[in-house]
Amino acid sequence: MREFIKTGLFDKEYGKLFSDLFDWRQEGDYSDFVSFDKDLTIPLIKKSEDFIALIRKFLTSTKR
Repeated sequence: MREFIKTGLFDKEYGKLFSDLFDWRQEGDYSDFVSFDKDLTIPLIKKSEDFIALIRKFLTSTKR
């Protein structure tokens, strides 16, 4: 992911989002009694959908 952010292909906001999602997934998978609050998770759905759309657009534009 670092290569995409540092080179400017993706905005820094997506690097932060990716890092946060990864950390929260690790916490959810490996910590005991984790609870994610609705106010935190609901806004992440739209941001994640936007990120996925950006990745799809990037992949289709670089296909050869």
